Amino acid sequence: MSILRILTVTFCFFISIMGFAKDNIRVTGTVLESTGFHAPITFASIRILKTDSTVVTIVSADEYVYDSYVGGADNQKKYTGGFSVELPREGGKYIFLITSIGYKSTAVNVDLNKLGKREFDLKLNPIYLAPSSEKLDEVG
Repeated sequence: MSILRILTVTFCFFISIMGFAKDNIRVTGTVLESTGFHAPITFASIRILKTDSTVVTIVSADEYVYDSYVGGADNQKKYTGGFSVELPREGGKYIFLITSIGYKSTAVNVDLNKLGKREFDLKLNPIYLAPSSEKLDEVG
């Protein structure tokens, strides 16, 4: 067997494997307060559901950056309220249910079918949560 023939067969094999590879989309977003200075809501829970309400995964808004000067100490973590999740392109439509203690829950519909074939990143608009006005009863 000639070298050219081996290279051609190998090349065709890898091309066929790439055709069957599943594409994942990286979805990123930020969870912020709806009032005041729109401060980040750290550790908000983002439950990703299919349209039939089955849970795909759960992530947390726990992304951070190192700030050169926070609260008098160098290199402290500054939480941004950001999150990131990889989802299969073939799943298509998802519901992002965002919750956090002290805030009203909200849902965001995400349709990955609207992305082009060569798009692998989707940055969501900021997600704003309103403060919850519920108060606890006194302990008697």
